[in-house]
Amino acid sequence: MSYDKKIEVEIFQRDRRSDVDVRILREPPPDIHCPEEVVALAKSLAPAFYIDVGNVCNQNCVYCSVERRQLVRTRRQDALANGQAAMRHGFSTCVLIGGEPTIWPPLFSVLEQLNTAGLMGTVLTTNGLMLSYKPYVDNLEQHAVHTVALSYDDWRSENQRNLSRRADAGDLLEEALANLARSPMQTYLYAVVTRHLKDQGKPFAHWFAHAAQTFRRKPYLLFAGLKPLERAHSHYGQLSLSLTDTAQVVKDAIKEAPNASIAYRDIPLCLIPDHLGRSLDLYHQHASLDTATGETSPAALATDREWAPQCSSCKLRGYCPAIYQTYLEQVGADEFSPF
Repeated sequence: MSYDKKIEVEIFQRDRRSDVDVRILREPPPDIHCPEEVVALAKSLAPAFYIDVGNVCNQNCVYCSVERRQLVRTRRQDALANGQAAMRHGFSTCVLIGGEPTIWPPLFSVLEQLNTAGLMGTVLTTNGLMLSYKPYVDNLEQHAVHTVALSYDDWRSENQRNLSRRADAGDLLEEALANLARSPMQTYLYAVVTRHLKDQGKPFAHWFAHAAQTFRRKPYLLFAGLKPLERAHSHYGQLSLSLTDTAQVVKDAIKEAPNASIAYRDIPLCLIPDHLGRSLDLYHQHASLDTATGETSPAALATDREWAPQCSSCKLRGYCPAIYQTYLEQVGADEFSPF
């Protein structure tokens, strides 16, 4: 006998903050070679302001770094107020993050109102499940979403299922990719590098280079270091990969597909010295915007990250994403060396 059991989950409303998180575009050091396609990606993502829709999600990824001890959603009026304030102070691109923005009830009404107020474009970060439905993708296009950042942590369906803990993840992502391939929106695949990708940079890049040929607009593959926080911290033993091995995945991918648009972030720069210009950390600076005054304050080093002792003399320290304390506690700092 089978039955469906409805589970009631209380979702709270998030309190509005007096500031807005923003991403500022900056110039990388002049002596670093910056591939044109990576510069183009960086400029499409910044300057921008964030709308965090809350932590409600329709997946249960083992590597998720978002705190979920209590489920919260952002109110429509708060998202609008923060977005309008950011736009008044010169930020004309919105980056939607979560949780999962595609299941945020007021998504399209908020975009419609912000577009009317002068929003130039929107970047959607998503797990892609809702994008398996073509009408939903069409709706995103009609609401001026210009870039989709699709979580795509492995090209193999089995690993997609294991990482997301959804049996249908692989099939839905395949449909989402097909829909995005036909779309005029820019797509970049956001791959968190876990133990599943150890020594798999070349086959991943080979798959990506082939898949890219089917896209109406040339897509990007963006690798990201694992953030050992929250659920990812709980599953750290299952997911962890040394940052040296993480960097090797990126280097192998670039070597396998040198003409593909491949970039990375959240990986210490000293580990990929031959491809510094492909790090989005060089181009982006995170900051906080005071909605009353319009002043921006560069984000301080997060309390969960720190520097290795040898980082103090590095000339690229101001561009590097630093190292998570959890990582330093478990692995140490011997693999890092200053520029």
